[in-house]
Amino acid sequence: MNVNQDSGLVIIANQQTQGRGRSGNNWISPRGCLMTSIPLTISRRSIIGSRLPLLVNITGLAVVKAVRSLEGYENIPLGIKWPNDIYYRDEIKLGGIILKSQTIGNNDPQIVVGCGLNVSNSNPTMCINDIIARFNNRTEGANLKPISVGRLAGLLYNNLETIISNIEKFGIGQFQREYYKYWIHSNKKVKIANRGNEDFSIAGINDYGFLCVTDRYGQKVTLQPDGNSFDLMRNLITLKN
Repeated sequence: MNVNQDSGLVIIANQQTQGRGRSGNNWISPRGCLMTSIPLTISRRSIIGSRLPLLVNITGLAVVKAVRSLEGYENIPLGIKWPNDIYYRDEIKLGGIILKSQTIGNNDPQIVVGCGLNVSNSNPTMCINDIIARFNNRTEGANLKPISVGRLAGLLYNNLETIISNIEKFGIGQFQREYYKYWIHSNKKVKIANRGNEDFSIAGINDYGFLCVTDRYGQKVTLQPDGNSFDLMRNLITLKN
């Protein structure tokens, strides 16, 4: 399919049988999930164009804000897990993001951002609308409505466009501050495989979206998203097979 790069094309699947995750993992997704691919052309001379891995973090923020920027939904416990997952608190994964890019010669990079998110399937674990229902049950006077796949998709695209535009206008610092409002790693410690039993303090992400941690002496260690896996159950970062 040949599509003009300025066409604004996005792709949404109702069902998915051959989805791809990190490290070539296959994903099968039933109806009720938001499964979308977003083609982007980013100028290589732009802030993001020289930091393409950051698009995964940008998309994560856009997903979470698609829900939590709605009036009344601000306290829905939906968050970002580094590097590319969407979580209910720090307990259950609800979705993920993958980035594919290609650059030929001196042309601007051609990018496809893929996102899968469980919106309304309670099985096998839970979905965004389950979280909303749980919030209603636990919050006096709350009566928030479920979110449809179509509405969430539109909110995601709008937020993604706004965040990208704001980074080019105001720089990465403002984005990072907003990102930290929604990620689940604040004030957490983690161990790194092959670094013994030492605890590292999570400091944030750098301008490329890489995870920054510090040891007990304050020395910084930077971890790339590709090749590393963050096991929340064990607070352990390991080399991804």
